[in-house]
Amino acid sequence: MKRSTERILTTHTGSLPRPANLLQLIQGMEDGTGNPAAFGIRVRSAVAEIVRTQVQAGVDIVNDGEMGKPSYATYVKDRLTGFEQEAPSEPFAGPADLADYPEYQERYNLRRAVGTLKRPKCVGEVSHKDSGAVEKEIDDLRAAIAQSQAAEAFLSAASPGVISIFLRNEYYKTHEAYLAALAEAMKSEYEA
Repeated sequence: MKRSTERILTTHTGSLPRPANLLQLIQGMEDGTGNPAAFGIRVRSAVAEIVRTQVQAGVDIVNDGEMGKPSYATYVKDRLTGFEQEAPSEPFAGPADLADYPEYQERYNLRRAVGTLKRPKCVGEVSHKDSGAVEKEIDDLRAAIAQSQAAEAFLSAASPGVISIFLRNEYYKTHEAYLAALAEAMKSEYEA
């Protein structure tokens, strides 16, 4: 692990702005019309771009910016069992004060993650089903690190608490039981 006695090392967590053409590919993957091969290629190049940007900005410990995820929590629907899609949600309008800044609002809307998501809900037993996705994230990030000379990196993963906020429970009798099931199901991703 990188350490410093000279200065505070910098990092961040969470999603970074995705390129517009990647947002279109994410939308296609979400609505079932996407091309998985084209999506995978673009995610890999977007990860390389965002890691390079972080290194150039002086970030010491970089991440993949969650380039391949439709959101920082709902992506788990593709990696865990027990979820089904609800009807598409209303588009998130964004922060209320954006209307006062129309030029910025236009840029904000172009760069944000998918605006209309089908929010999954828990309707059955939650368990882990797909380790290939996290392995691809690791592989994409390692390739980006090799190209950018980043010293250190990490991947973020949704916590059980965050998942439970965005993917409502209609199966488990208690919130605590739902959290415990999510923690167990996500364990392999946390340890990957």
